[in-house]
Amino acid sequence: MPIEEKKRIARDFYANLGLSNCELESSREEDIKADYIWVPNLRGPGGLLIGDNGDYLFCQSSQGISYWKEEYASGKRSNVFYTKELTDENIKLVISAVNPAKDVDEDIAFKLVKDIIAMPEEVETTIATLLNIDNSEVAMVEPYKQGVTLQLVQAVCRRLDIKIEVNRDSFGGLAYHLKFKKVNQ
Repeated sequence: MPIEEKKRIARDFYANLGLSNCELESSREEDIKADYIWVPNLRGPGGLLIGDNGDYLFCQSSQGISYWKEEYASGKRSNVFYTKELTDENIKLVISAVNPAKDVDEDIAFKLVKDIIAMPEEVETTIATLLNIDNSEVAMVEPYKQGVTLQLVQAVCRRLDIKIEVNRDSFGGLAYHLKFKKVNQ
């Protein structure tokens, strides 16, 4: 696969993280038959190891490239980023890929996504209800943290092809109280 095609895959990947029109750099990792592609001068998300067949592994910046090369060589891949297979492992990979800066506790995100998967369609709920917390506990969670949690859950659901509809008419407070429902797949 030509490097320009690999960069297209990387651009699509980063665009889904909200990074569009970004400059990309690459280096060939011949020992694993892949190219490492990253956005220079950007803190947060790491790069991608993209193999000659188009398989790729998202390399979080918290680990060095040698760690990710070993993971890639052992067969680990992130192509499940756009998966409909709702295994726990795939859900966790998607959460990790959508939450590269670790702004949201991944255990909480995982619980929320699993609860949304299990809930019936057309039933309104809130994050506070799914987490089984009352108003005093909601007030203890920073508004910013509530907002990024809601955004992460929405992004993960999109990647897993789970359609949720937010009821913005009822919103008038903190994000954990924003009503939403799962809609017809």
